Amino acid sequence: MLITKIRCLACNHKGEIEIIGRPPSATPDRLFKYLDDRDDIDNLHCRCPRCKWELIVNPMQLLGPGAIIGVPLCKEEAMACADRERRAATVL
Repeated sequence: MLITKIRCLACNHKGEIEIIGRPPSATPDRLFKYLDDRDDIDNLHCRCPRCKWELIVNPMQLLGPGAIIGVPLCKEEAMACADRERRAATVL
């Protein structure tokens, strides 16, 4: 079974990745649009419906359990998000 749950690292919004050829089970405000017009063949690209950031998804995450994490395309924003994520993890 293909895992379609995703979380945006920029705004922490959770939803579902659009799968072409399959009707979405998520509402439009939780549906991460798949962007298939990118030249990057190593990563998947999608757009967060809340913050509108273009996110990069490592395709290997599809093979693992749990939700996929979408990292913002902008490197500076991605680094800031990763720092916030690390700080949040240490608080737990």
